[in-house]
Amino acid sequence: MTEAQWLASATCYQMLHYAQPKVSERKVRLLLCACCRRARGLMADEARCRAVEIAERYADGLASAEELKAANLASAARYDRSRPDRYATVAATQAARLDITRDPGTASRALGTCLAGDGGIESLSAQRSLVRDVFGNPFRPVVVNPAWLTPVAVALARAAYDERLPSGDLERAPVAILGDALEDAGCADEQFLSHLRGPGPHVRGCFVLDLLLGKK
Repeated sequence: MTEAQWLASATCYQMLHYAQPKVSERKVRLLLCACCRRARGLMADEARCRAVEIAERYADGLASAEELKAANLASAARYDRSRPDRYATVAATQAARLDITRDPGTASRALGTCLAGDGGIESLSAQRSLVRDVFGNPFRPVVVNPAWLTPVAVALARAAYDERLPSGDLERAPVAILGDALEDAGCADEQFLSHLRGPGPHVRGCFVLDLLLGKK
């Protein structure tokens, strides 16, 4: 697969397969959570909402395994085969699994639960954008120059990671300002700068923020 084909991949499986060297449990979990937040009606249910929130916190070491397991069970208990939003329940429950997989095939099937039936509105195009945000371009790996990690740039990266919209997307303004700070610090990498200044979406697990903050 060429770089152009990867960028226009028809399935998340293809994209995840070629991003596999960078696939960590944390990134897969955050990618699932980002898709869950876009599924119609998913965040309107308290148990599903809590499952996604706990999963995100667990991914960053802010929630315990016991909390995650409880959130997973509470979300699973909401499953009702007769409900049109049952796929959203499956998606939230998958995101909160303790033994979430890094296998690209299984991960892409979990992502697909957000597409199924009336319970999901996440388009393949939107999922591809999320995969690119979380994993970057495997054909163009970026190495962070320590000189870019000025106190201002690191503080802005932390703020950008923490400030989110109700949708779960990161606030665009802090992300774009971070691009300016990196350029001021000497960064001329077009992939970095264009990603930060682009339309997004940017979510928890964004590859640029992860590289700057030392997250994997």
